[in-house]
Amino acid sequence: MTWDLSRLIGHFLRNFYLGLNSHVIEPWILPRVFSPARLREAKKDQERLGTLDLGARGTNFNRIWFHAASVGELESLWPLISISADRGHELIITILSESAHTALANLVLELSGRASSLIFSGYSPWEGHWGEYLDQLKPTLLVTARYEAWPDLWMSLSQRQIPLGIIAARDRRSLRLAEKLCRWMSQDVPQLFFFSATPGEREGLQRRFPKAQVKDLGDPRWDRVHERSQRGNPRASALVQAAQDLPRPWGVLGSAWMADLAFLFPGVLQKHGTLWIVPHRVEEESVLPMEAFLMTHGVGVVKTRGLLRFEDQPQVVLVNEMGFLSELYSAADWAWVGGGFGQGIHSTLEPALQGVPIGTGPRGTSKFSEVEALSESGQLAVLSTPNDLELWIQSAPSSQVQNRWKEQAQARLGAGERIFAELNLILKKCSD
Repeated sequence: MTWDLSRLIGHFLRNFYLGLNSHVIEPWILPRVFSPARLREAKKDQERLGTLDLGARGTNFNRIWFHAASVGELESLWPLISISADRGHELIITILSESAHTALANLVLELSGRASSLIFSGYSPWEGHWGEYLDQLKPTLLVTARYEAWPDLWMSLSQRQIPLGIIAARDRRSLRLAEKLCRWMSQDVPQLFFFSATPGEREGLQRRFPKAQVKDLGDPRWDRVHERSQRGNPRASALVQAAQDLPRPWGVLGSAWMADLAFLFPGVLQKHGTLWIVPHRVEEESVLPMEAFLMTHGVGVVKTRGLLRFEDQPQVVLVNEMGFLSELYSAADWAWVGGGFGQGIHSTLEPALQGVPIGTGPRGTSKFSEVEALSESGQLAVLSTPNDLELWIQSAPSSQVQNRWKEQAQARLGAGERIFAELNLILKKCSD
């Protein structure tokens, strides 16, 4: 009787949850969260899905669905998608956030002509509709990143016996909530494979999900950043070359916001010979306030757009063009990663690969597992107060220390291949 009552309550809760999504969230909440263009594109993708006639999976059981919540998660999955394409797997790629739309288009372009077959790419289903997509696309394995988790996705995967792999997995509230809601709805979770970036994260996930298979194999974002740095930007390389006579040391403020400048100035002027500032956004409405701020501090500024050579030696080079960070970080003596006094810090991987000391503000540091590792090695300093800034300005790591940092960064490469090998084992088990 207890079992029947539990199942009955679970059935009621699931119907309530799905009804809440279809009758409240979809018609009333989503239009307030997403742009009309995003909603129209999602509808087109749903219609396009309905026209696909994929038939059953092939005998090799090699159809992998990669799903990314936003552009950051897509960057984590990118190396694995690229490797899977080269090895001939059939691919499905979906995103949730509009921020990843351009990146997805670039990825699809990169995949053209590869050995794989791209079955479908576009926006993911809304919560409550995962089963429809799974029945139509028939993946062997679904792979997502970090802590992207949806109860209906988990239940739908479990019902169809499709394993779920999570890359750069972290024990965060979304994973715990998805597992808890599945349990409350008397539904099983899918077979879970967590690939964490650090041993500490592996241990936390194993305690929380004792039935899951958990391995710490690193974060493929390091591979992605390294690959981008090797590709280069001819315009950025030419300007860096033209700037070789500018005074050293060079400091690079990457993805900078006005709040970063307000914290750093005027103290940071003691630390630089030439300061390169790369705003988070390079449109004039973002660049002009920064230029005005710098001028109030009596700083000589030159902007890069249209610049071919340096006639004098400005204190600050304000980069109002896209695609300069990799080249600048490779030439920098130190770096500041912006966002830590606003919405949260941006990626610290690019400067970390170059072995330079890194400073950043405090907000959003918990989102990235590498922040803890870089802080422990002494390469990254999280600064909150003027005293923190003063101490960091006075610090000067030796070349031996910086070489060690660079070696540690190089040792983190290869996660994509390591994880892909594990995914291949999962695919082989599915075919047995």
